[in-house]
Amino acid sequence: PEVVAASFVRIRELQPAHRVFLNLSQSVSYERFVGKAVSDDAYPKYLRGCDVVQYDIYPCNSFPDGGERLHLVAKGLDRLNRWAEGKKMLGFAIETNKYTKPGTEGSRAPTAEEFETQVWMAVVHGATYLNLFCHSWSKELDPKKDLEVSGIYPHIKAVLPRITGELKSLAKVIHSPTVKDKVAVTPTMGSRVDVLVKELGGATYILAVNMFKKPEKATFAVQGLEAGKVEVLFENRTLDLKGGAFADDFAPYAVHRYKIAK
Repeated sequence: PEVVAASFVRIRELQPAHRVFLNLSQSVSYERFVGKAVSDDAYPKYLRGCDVVQYDIYPCNSFPDGGERLHLVAKGLDRLNRWAEGKKMLGFAIETNKYTKPGTEGSRAPTAEEFETQVWMAVVHGATYLNLFCHSWSKELDPKKDLEVSGIYPHIKAVLPRITGELKSLAKVIHSPTVKDKVAVTPTMGSRVDVLVKELGGATYILAVNMFKKPEKATFAVQGLEAGKVEVLFENRTLDLKGGAFADDFAPYAVHRYKIAK
């Protein structure tokens, strides 16, 4: 940490306006990661040496049961935000292929749905930019024929325009101040739905993600709003807000984005 902090000071001296970026490993959320060389006490010290911090964990590539562990994305971002005391720009690196070497047991690329879940899970837990990890040592596909230069698998590449379009359309919302304690979520089927709540242009926005690979029906209680229509963005449907609450169904790892106009 001391070396990182000293480097940060030196960069500031040479280029005062330069933003310093720091990437940390998957041990931020997965404590048993082999090679972990720092303790929880050291992480806040590392974060003193940067303006922008991200970490990477690639569940589907790293764990045989990675499809059950997407929640680790959120766990690490929550820790980064706590260690940074909410004063750093947060980001996250997302897997876009099978990057591991041939023969790595249990390793695979994320599905398009798992990729999308990681995107919105990261946003809901504080990431304001995303880094797509697109290098690969895998020979699962022909690099010249299937991967081109980017290394992003075709099924991920196919959904990128839609996902990035949705992110861009909500960029001002995502970068606006977070509203705490306005929305209370009650799950009814044993999963967990996490939310990010924003207010912009007189409307309340709720970005919601089912954190686990199991179906859920959640009720959202919204303070200060009694009745009206809830627009489910990008899905061409609406819900009724009655008595300050509305409910919605979530498939495993599903994401819903809501807008309630005053």
